[in-house]
Amino acid sequence: MNNKKNKKGVSTIISVLVILMFVLVATAIVWKVVLPMIKNTTNRINACGPDILGKIEIDKVHTCYQEGGASSPNTLKVSIKVKDIETDKLIIFVSMDGKTKKFEETQQANSGEVYTLDNNGEIISKPELIEVAPVIDGEQCDVVDSISNIPDCE
Repeated sequence: MNNKKNKKGVSTIISVLVILMFVLVATAIVWKVVLPMIKNTTNRINACGPDILGKIEIDKVHTCYQEGGASSPNTLKVSIKVKDIETDKLIIFVSMDGKTKKFEETQQANSGEVYTLDNNGEIISKPELIEVAPVIDGEQCDVVDSISNIPDCE
């Protein structure tokens, strides 16, 4: 009878150890999946956090649309000011005729660059909306500034 009591005790210990091992393996699997997701989100927050607000702006005074002639394409001049922030590049979204075209431009910090966009005749009509989104540390951020009612160039 003494042997049966010991076997029941061993059986309980083995069950607890198996459950403990199962919990540890499940935790390791969840950690392996969740940790990269947290790191990606943290990297994006660090690169594209609230520190960039107000530091990248479309210059509404120097941004305009130029209708082309018979031998020249329509062009769009977009002036972008970048203040006290390092960017890899800028993504400029131009919405016209219900479609959005994407232009990628490199931008140096603290510069007021004017980009002339024609993209081989892709500016087919006056844009309804221009938006700019920076790429910082390899992460594309959300749109930080936009302009509608684009004036004609003088």
